[in-house]
Amino acid sequence: MIMENISSDKIKLYLSHEIGELHVYDTLDSTNNTAKRLAADDAPHGTVVVAAEQTTGHGRMGRGFFSPRGGVYMSVILRPDFSADKIMLLTTLTSVAVCRVIERLGYIPKIKWVNDILIDGKKICGISAASSGNDFIILGIGVNTSE
Repeated sequence: MIMENISSDKIKLYLSHEIGELHVYDTLDSTNNTAKRLAADDAPHGTVVVAAEQTTGHGRMGRGFFSPRGGVYMSVILRPDFSADKIMLLTTLTSVAVCRVIERLGYIPKIKWVNDILIDGKKICGISAASSGNDFIILGIGVNTSE
């Protein structure tokens, strides 16, 4: 399941609906950090930041997230019409959605409640959602696609 070069054009081929802005990078320090900066500068709801590698990726509670080349790491800026106290529901929903996509690829994923996805007992995906009060939520999804 190794990912080759990612690009905005390749990503847009697979989108079933419109998103906000799409920012694609080969390497970033962290898609979450970039998304937070964009959100603070009023990037629209649904803006997506994608990188093939992160040098200082992080997950929930500031923990480091190993993000080697060959993965797909993304953060989405959400400006929802619900309060930030529902953020755990967003994480849960995202975990289930990621598992459904992985299942379509022929794998059998398991959720390590509530934000890690495992295949054969190995973590292949981490999910984080962090709010900035009621202004925006940054939803981070990191998938290590190397084998």
